[in-house]
Amino acid sequence: MRLTLCLLFLVAGNLIFSQNSEKVKSSLINFKYEQRPNCVLNEKGLYADKLYLEANFPDLRYEFLDNETSKTTGFIALKEFKENDLKKLYSLLYHTTHIIEGSYDPAKNYTKFTVTRDVDYLNNSFEKVFNKKFRKFKYFVKVNYNKKKIKFKYPSNSHEQTFEENLREIKFADNDSLNGKYIYKTENRVYTDSVELKEKYNNKITPYVVFSNAKFGVQKIINVEYTIDLKTYSK
Repeated sequence: MRLTLCLLFLVAGNLIFSQNSEKVKSSLINFKYEQRPNCVLNEKGLYADKLYLEANFPDLRYEFLDNETSKTTGFIALKEFKENDLKKLYSLLYHTTHIIEGSYDPAKNYTKFTVTRDVDYLNNSFEKVFNKKFRKFKYFVKVNYNKKKIKFKYPSNSHEQTFEENLREIKFADNDSLNGKYIYKTENRVYTDSVELKEKYNNKITPYVVFSNAKFGVQKIINVEYTIDLKTYSK
């Protein structure tokens, strides 16, 4: 009898522990973003917004497409690119093409990210143009909302930043809490990015860009050089 009771308690304890473990595990919010460069590159040349071309290739002349009535999309023939220009273009594409996978833990109030260069997309799209492959690369990011810190871990080094160094404020349009723009500076440039939020997403759903006034999660970010778009979301 005593042995039977012990076995019952043991089974019940394991069942409760298993259910609790599943509950904790299932509370994680998993999501994935794709980052893609805002240009088209083929054997003929580079097609992109004139702001993209002027910012990155100021010494190269571009022409507007004949069927482009708004006169915003320009074209630079591939033969116009010198060796240094091609190296810059290669680097620009390489650094703006990622798969960003995040997992937000509500209990611990932090998000862990795995950021992977999408070399399959890069090689399928651009290998013929450059006549060489893009190499694999992966790094990790942890956004801790309690400590207000962001940690970047690369294969050869790591560093930590505070929210104050990365905090962005969205300027929303009148009577619109879902679409806006935000401005930030890098070492030598000032960017104005567009952001689209979705009400159905927790405001921690973001590609490790921390916003001070976002009530909802990020669906899309559009930079002059790239677009980041939310592809999957699950609880």
